[in-house]
Amino acid sequence: MMAASRAAFPAFAQRAALPARRALVAARAAAEPKVAEEAASPAAAAAAPAPAAAPAAASTSTSGAAPSVRRPHPARATSPWADPLEVMAFNGTGPELINGRLAMLGFMAALGAELFLQKPVLSLWGASFGTVFKIQLLFIAASLVPLFRGYANDEAFGPFTPEAEKLNGRAAMAAEQSREAAPEDKRAGRATYRPSTYTELVQDAVTAVAAAVADGETRLEVEFPAVSNVDGYKGASDLYIDANIQLALAAARQLAERTGKRVHMLLPDEIEFKRAEDMFKSALATSEGVSMGHFREGRQTLLTSLFFSAGGTSGKVDLPAEAQRADIFLALNASTVELADLETYVNETVKERVVVTWNMELDTLRSDLGLLGFPPKDLQHRFLCLFKPVFYIRQRDYSKSVAVAPFIINYSGALFREYPGPWQVMLRQDNGVYACVAEDAARRYNLGEFKEELMMAMGLNTEGEGSAMAFLRRGYKTSTWWEDDEDKEESKAWRS
Repeated sequence: MMAASRAAFPAFAQRAALPARRALVAARAAAEPKVAEEAASPAAAAAAPAPAAAPAAASTSTSGAAPSVRRPHPARATSPWADPLEVMAFNGTGPELINGRLAMLGFMAALGAELFLQKPVLSLWGASFGTVFKIQLLFIAASLVPLFRGYANDEAFGPFTPEAEKLNGRAAMAAEQSREAAPEDKRAGRATYRPSTYTELVQDAVTAVAAAVADGETRLEVEFPAVSNVDGYKGASDLYIDANIQLALAAARQLAERTGKRVHMLLPDEIEFKRAEDMFKSALATSEGVSMGHFREGRQTLLTSLFFSAGGTSGKVDLPAEAQRADIFLALNASTVELADLETYVNETVKERVVVTWNMELDTLRSDLGLLGFPPKDLQHRFLCLFKPVFYIRQRDYSKSVAVAPFIINYSGALFREYPGPWQVMLRQDNGVYACVAEDAARRYNLGEFKEELMMAMGLNTEGEGSAMAFLRRGYKTSTWWEDDEDKEESKAWRS
């Protein structure tokens, strides 16, 4: 437009307009500080008088438009991200928001598990630990990203307001804290179990024994692998025996300290007793309230019986003072043949006092009963059935062939019981943790039922009920004879 003006007017007219343009530039320069001052202080701008009109010469602008006003440029943010340290500080918005949302998620999951699935939430947590962990990570990420981007959590969506979310989150966290502060109820069992050391195993076993003794139980069984991944019949005999004695000695110390009772350890015979006494002499000397003996103490041996019979004397053998004063007896390392000596010792010496079979693998010993040269099956019906399992871990390994790769699926688990909790079927996870997949507070799972629960949890129970394939897989017998002879037993304690 300026070019057109210059073409329309002669040169003398352009020279005549120079003073007017200079006056317009001077007026603009004088007005800029006042505009900036007015933008910085709107109140002052409202109170100030209107600026004086521009000189008349300014109206002769070549463009004919009002002069533009330069305004200050607003300050721009250097980065759109918030400081993570401020967001996750102790008084930041992140910790309370994330903890509250996770607490509400856990509360609703527990409510749904209890109401609709009729299962304890801990068992579901153990069976689906990976899925639960991924959901938690998803909630954490979804909460952190908006906070790191600088968005404030102050928008409402109908009744879902930030204040309501904060209140519900605090209530859920308070409920969770009150549940954790309450004493642990062992009657509910465990969702997962993975002891890190044998010290932890012994502590859990001693806790279960002490609880049973406090409830008046007198015939107790403790069973767990004394040697890692090897049972007493697959491993070296001396290795298993020595490891079991060492664990029993540690348990006897803890029992004596915790209950204030005297504990007497029992080996199968005098030879085993002498060997263990020499090997663990220093440990026994420093263990207050702990002593050691054997099944035949207080009774004549074959040699002494012949000697006293030849001399015409009765040859009565006195019971050691430690056995007379003991309150709890720990029997260990017995074979099937030596179970008869244990029964005699319990009936004649222990009587109403407490006796604990410690890692004797009674299920393996039961399988030999009734065979030639072994005690009859009646020993289970009248004696072994009296022992209540108070801490029990029995591992099993299985495999199943399938029609697709990898064609053979290996899986393993453990039958678990911790007094006073229920019987639980534990499935071994890839990380070594045993997760509960089934439980029964009334009765013990037999061998076939235990395997079926593991297969159901793995999704391997694909054969139709009553089909030929199901019969071929399960076989005719799914339980042992001692599991079937329930009507012949004098007590159901070993099943409870």
